[in-house]
Amino acid sequence: MFLRIKIKKNCIWSGSPIKKLCVSFSNFKPGRTKDGFISVYNRSSRKFKSISRLVNNKFSLLKDEFCQILRFERDPKRTALLALVRFLKSGFLGYLAVPSNTFVGSIIALNPSKFNSRYFSNLNINTISLPLYRIPRGSLICNLERYPFAGSKLCRAAGAKAKLQSISFRLGLASILLPSGNTAFISLSSHAFLGLMSNVQNILNLKYKAGQNINLGRRPSVRGVAMNPVDHPHGGGEGKTSGGRPSVTPWGFLTKGFSTTSLKKKQFKVKIIKQYSKTSTKKF
Repeated sequence: MFLRIKIKKNCIWSGSPIKKLCVSFSNFKPGRTKDGFISVYNRSSRKFKSISRLVNNKFSLLKDEFCQILRFERDPKRTALLALVRFLKSGFLGYLAVPSNTFVGSIIALNPSKFNSRYFSNLNINTISLPLYRIPRGSLICNLERYPFAGSKLCRAAGAKAKLQSISFRLGLASILLPSGNTAFISLSSHAFLGLMSNVQNILNLKYKAGQNINLGRRPSVRGVAMNPVDHPHGGGEGKTSGGRPSVTPWGFLTKGFSTTSLKKKQFKVKIIKQYSKTSTKKF
């Protein structure tokens, strides 16, 4: 039986979360090694103690499961809204990152065996989680898995979405246009939510002072020209000097005209192709 809840479309919970479904990061020191040395610049611990919710990202393991949204909550570690849901079969509570077309009281279908529009209209289901081979081509998806049953890793930020371009049953892959503009080939057994992620208006939130970034763990960055020669290649000199060389990182790598991050680390996880050409689409 579904729960009888008074539906409010814009209802965000302002109270405390469920403690058994949270993890505290009070002793977490980002940007530091275990010995306390700096490994990533411009990072620090948050000013306030943050309590993060445990989100169920492996929803693909649940088959023919229905859950109902009880309330929406804000998590300090992510921009999208989290929904506190009750699984109707087991009765357990959990947190899910849900798309934007949901509200309090709506039903979420996780990997249903039936895909009939009349069946879903009778249950008032708002969003569905399906494997890629059951999703129509050209539809917008979010909360995407890299590998089957590995948990969602892609398109989880507020308002993030990807587009399912084509499906190849012979190769067992689907070509997906990511928000970065790259095309990724992912297994057809990977699951995703239909629609785009919640809290689409997050892009309109402006930061009016530096303290807001400091409270989030972002320390101010210093220009290389303002440093000493021992700290940066651009440092030193009398007055404001250009450095006498192209723009480089503190370790001497070029920054303009060259990619600062390589795709080698990502290629063994997901096959990513930049700006796919006509020849690649014909073969696919």
